[in-house]
Amino acid sequence: MARLKISVLGSTLVRDTHGRRIKLSSNAWALIYFLLVSPGRSAPRSRIAAGLWPDMDEASARHCLATTLWRAKGAFAPDTCPLLVEEDQISLELDTRCWVDAIALERRLRAVIEASETLNDHRKRPKIRRAIDLYGEFAPGIEAEWAAIERERMRAMHLDALFLLAVSYGRAADWLSTVTIARRLCAEEPLREDAQRLLMVAFEKTGNRALALKQYEKCRSILAEELSVEPMAETSALYRQLAGTPEPEMTEPAQLRPAVLSARRSVGEALHALETALEIA
Repeated sequence: MARLKISVLGSTLVRDTHGRRIKLSSNAWALIYFLLVSPGRSAPRSRIAAGLWPDMDEASARHCLATTLWRAKGAFAPDTCPLLVEEDQISLELDTRCWVDAIALERRLRAVIEASETLNDHRKRPKIRRAIDLYGEFAPGIEAEWAAIERERMRAMHLDALFLLAVSYGRAADWLSTVTIARRLCAEEPLREDAQRLLMVAFEKTGNRALALKQYEKCRSILAEELSVEPMAETSALYRQLAGTPEPEMTEPAQLRPAVLSARRSVGEALHALETALEIA
């Protein structure tokens, strides 16, 4: 049984072996977040102080760090505090008896992303699905750049794993599960067109072609509003296939495009030759 259970995704919580909640200050949580994203989960006092209190001078920041450490150690029972201080180095000691949701989630998701074929095993898909439910925003309330970078890294991993899971359910012809997961993915990242296409296919496979076509229009509207672009060619082609409409004929401007591009390259080469000649002269 874990000696400590630490949650840092979406909410902050520490419980001991008996399930009792350990109350930590916001500064103590910030320290735990910072050490979690540090190489080897360890950092010198100076770097921690600068990362947590960037607007203070070094002496004041180090004083805040010392106070934070003293209060954090007092919140834990003897020999259970995961914060280890060795001279100028502070570490987060996480042995096998200390469970952290962010570490557990990354371990599961990375295994899937690096070897997605493991999802072909129908017994593993529900386990990954439960693991994904652990996801929440890392270090909520911390606006520092180091926290934002880790938040985005965890989010990208979460989205990639969701997509692979949805694809694996589709490959197994479990289209209802595909719809559920792809819907969640499109809600969390509506600009991801591979997920939008997967949801369109899943809708069609479950007999909801009208929803598939409506999803395309929703995707098109979001892309226009957020990025001022049209859907990718693959997305539009899927829409036409589902709608039963023929491929559009190539218009005259489209036919002229290769010639225009070729001419532009020729002009560029000529200008480059002219500039070279002028430099020689």
